[in-house]
Amino acid sequence: MTTTNSNHACPLRRTRDNRILGGVSGAIADRLDVDVNTIRIAFAVLSVLGGGGALLYAAGWLLIPDEAAEASIAEDFVKGLGRH
Repeated sequence: MTTTNSNHACPLRRTRDNRILGGVSGAIADRLDVDVNTIRIAFAVLSVLGGGGALLYAAGWLLIPDEAAEASIAEDFVKGLGRH
């Protein structure tokens, strides 16, 4: 018997809901089906303990597309380089 998790069927997207800065925490919380504040606290703790949280958040902001966009910021940048 195979079960499918509907959360993994949908793409990871930065949401307009649950957004304080870039929507990264909201996207991860939606995907993992956990409270968004849990993810925010994890990023804050990681940021205080060595700065890793800020780097991970920035990477998420660059790599996870916005729900209204077709591609992430990084994908758009790379595509723009190919046009020149």
